[in-house]
Amino acid sequence: MILVKLIRLNRLYMMTLCWALAASLMLTACFTGVESTKAITKKDVKRALEGTEEAVDAERGKMYSVAKASFAEWQPGKLFYVTDDNVKLLFAPNAASATASLQQHYLSYKGYSTDTSIDGKDCVVIAFADEAGNEYLLPTNKTLEELSQPQLPYSIPFLIDIDEILQLRSMLVGKAVYVKSPLWYDAQGNLITGRKFVKVEIKDVLPGNKVFPYKVRFTDSEREAYMFMSSAQSSVQNRTYTDLFSDSDVHLRYPEISDDNWACIIRGDVALGMTKDECRLSLGTPKTIDRRPTYDGLVEYWTYDNGVYLIFEDGLLRRYRK
Repeated sequence: MILVKLIRLNRLYMMTLCWALAASLMLTACFTGVESTKAITKKDVKRALEGTEEAVDAERGKMYSVAKASFAEWQPGKLFYVTDDNVKLLFAPNAASATASLQQHYLSYKGYSTDTSIDGKDCVVIAFADEAGNEYLLPTNKTLEELSQPQLPYSIPFLIDIDEILQLRSMLVGKAVYVKSPLWYDAQGNLITGRKFVKVEIKDVLPGNKVFPYKVRFTDSEREAYMFMSSAQSSVQNRTYTDLFSDSDVHLRYPEISDDNWACIIRGDVALGMTKDECRLSLGTPKTIDRRPTYDGLVEYWTYDNGVYLIFEDGLLRRYRK
């Protein structure tokens, strides 16, 4: 009987020892990370740093977003810039709206009245006046309550709120930034050859066009130019502040890129031997990427909408057409 008890105690001791040993191994694996954690590479560090910079740029972009006023906040005399004469199609017919050209002119808000619609709603009719005093009536087909929702500020096609222009001027004029887009324009709105990632100073913010409501005037070391910018609420979201400008020198994020290759990137050009990252910085993301295995390795074909194509072998640019 005593012998049986000793055997049972010995088994219990051995089981306890095994469990303790297993727990020790599990804790060691968790805390050292040697058994289950992948080693951190230079690429991981670079990717994390780039993500941090992009997050910082996004936060800065929020700082430079305008606050759109709700209709309930409109005061008589509020100014709007007309980007297209098609705005007259929105107005109730009268002699002035039928004959006068409004494009690139200003309308001032005069007030509103209400008109009962067919379904019995009291809909708002907004009154505007041009520089000559001609009146224009805009039936909204919305009630005052519907127009005054703060979470969805009311906007009118082909009109740019001048208060938004003034807000952006106060935030941006005098800032030294780095441009991220080569799509520069002259004072007449003609596209000119621009440069990327160069330092410029913002001189003014003006009304834009029916697609991009803001036109930013800036100067670099060579000349004066303009870029069109969209608002955060615009349906076109690829030309907001963070798409066009960076508060920091983008070149510092890529210290491995040589000065010669960076000069190509600034011009929007490529050169044989450039990496895929360098080509993407210069030309942007391609429309299509096609990878084909060959006897010599993997060949990658990039094509762009404008007919440009790049051919990479082992990750380096070997042939291209511009």
